[in-house]
Amino acid sequence: MNLESRACRENGRSLRFASFRKFSRARQRSSTMLRPARLFPPAVRAPSRARTSFAARAARARAVSSSHLGEKGMSNLVIVYHSGYGHTKKLAESVLAGAREAGANARLVAVGDLDDAGWAALDAADAIVFGAPTYMGGPSADFKKFADATSKAWFGQKWKDKIAAGFTNSASMNGDKFSTIQYFVTLAMQHGMVWVGTGLLPANTKAATRDDLNYAGGFTGLLAQSPSDASPDEAPAGGDLGTAKAFGARVATATARWLAGNGR
Repeated sequence: MNLESRACRENGRSLRFASFRKFSRARQRSSTMLRPARLFPPAVRAPSRARTSFAARAARARAVSSSHLGEKGMSNLVIVYHSGYGHTKKLAESVLAGAREAGANARLVAVGDLDDAGWAALDAADAIVFGAPTYMGGPSADFKKFADATSKAWFGQKWKDKIAAGFTNSASMNGDKFSTIQYFVTLAMQHGMVWVGTGLLPANTKAATRDDLNYAGGFTGLLAQSPSDASPDEAPAGGDLGTAKAFGARVATATARWLAGNGR
């Protein structure tokens, strides 16, 4: 090897070593820099709600609503429903009671009585709760007629970013009524709404009775059952009506939080 080739080789080694030292120093400096804060705070375990009474939940919901809304006032919640024989109307009234006890300005609107003032109330609402009985595996024809008429609101995106929720009632414990809830979800998504479920644990132990909350185990929406030979004075069961009240409070509280976070 001549002297010129040897010099070039030694020079190449020196350059590679210098580059390695420079890279090592850069890594060392970066390791001593302050690391960014965690993007998400650690999870906080929520207290168990299995044995919490509705009165306690309503009181907590009122506190949340008032603290979140502040001077903005109460949230506006509209329950739009169809009832064939009166059973679903009883559910709607219980949802209404729960929402009001939680601090919401709530009202009922029956699809058969929907006039211009009713449509205006829906357009002005912060939250809309859909309700209908389950007939033949889906929502009643009367409710579907109303849903089709909401296309006018859809064209103007008047319901976008409103809170949405839903409930249904059927003669059988199952009755394929989850299909009705799924239809409500689809309707809400068509309008760009934000869906809220029940937030309730199911009463699924051996000791559970029809007077317990969420006996039907609904999570996406409120599920109730009224025997085919029971009058509205007899059904839905007390547990279903209590579930409806808790559900109304849940929707009212979620709406207050949504408004406080400037979701709309």
